[in-house]
Amino acid sequence: EDEPVVPIEPQYPETIENGTPYTNETTKVKTTVDDENVASKWNLQWSDEFGVEEFTGNKLTGHNTDGPGSALERAAWTYMIGNGSGYSGAGWGNNEKQYYTDRTENIQVGGGELRITALKENYRNSKYTSARIITRNKVTLKYGKVEARIKLPQGRGTWPAFWLLSSNGNWPAGGEIDIMEAVGYRPNLAFGTAHTKDRNGGMDQGGRGSFTTVPTMYSDYHIYGVEWLPDGLRFYVDDNIYYEYFPAKQVECPTTNMWPFSDSTFYIILNVAIGGQWGGAAGIDDTIFDTYDISMYVDYVRYYEAEEIKGFR
Repeated sequence: EDEPVVPIEPQYPETIENGTPYTNETTKVKTTVDDENVASKWNLQWSDEFGVEEFTGNKLTGHNTDGPGSALERAAWTYMIGNGSGYSGAGWGNNEKQYYTDRTENIQVGGGELRITALKENYRNSKYTSARIITRNKVTLKYGKVEARIKLPQGRGTWPAFWLLSSNGNWPAGGEIDIMEAVGYRPNLAFGTAHTKDRNGGMDQGGRGSFTTVPTMYSDYHIYGVEWLPDGLRFYVDDNIYYEYFPAKQVECPTTNMWPFSDSTFYIILNVAIGGQWGGAAGIDDTIFDTYDISMYVDYVRYYEAEEIKGFR
């Protein structure tokens, strides 16, 4: 007997965002994350709880400091500094307007959470500052469940993200998994996207993805995650799956142009951008910096494995 499926919220039949034709009307998926979706049991392999709820076993040893301005666990995270020059080019390849720093004004750990704050200020020839951190060469992943519990900033011009990038450094051929992106001019929407060589943000057609409504994303924490399987991706918010990408359901023999996600490990990125091709598509409202706390709060980041899929690596 077929398992029940439901249509995702139909109020936005289709929208073109950053080149990607997102739809949440025609895609039908299972409504909840459960063990039957992939494995009999998920096992926590690594997490950063940002100062509290320390785990044992395979969890990376975290920092014990939990006061205002305490440092990141540097065994897991690296700060990316600058305006993108020396990385993907000034503007971080997306015409973004912020300068990333490692200052406590822009990034702190305290009270059991990570805070990334964007500010409007003149700093090293940029009009805004923020922070971006990555786990490259420190914590890398391949297959499993990756999720974070996050409260998001609001306001036109904001572009917070929680995403994965290929360790091989070859974009777009290496792939990109955007677990959660939000753009302030489209309030209360969380987007999930897979970028591949044949469909990516550098093309008119954009990546493959969908979105879901999260009415309290600015006031409450929500869990944003992806189930990354050897043959597909499932994107979810608070255990509700809103998009699946399984290329073998579209073509008989998908190539690496459609599915690069078995070719290398990936690493985690957390950042808050200001402006950019997508975040700044409707401009930047500078009054938000006086009206709101332009911060992304992260309670935890966790990576789970399942015995049933470990052998596919």
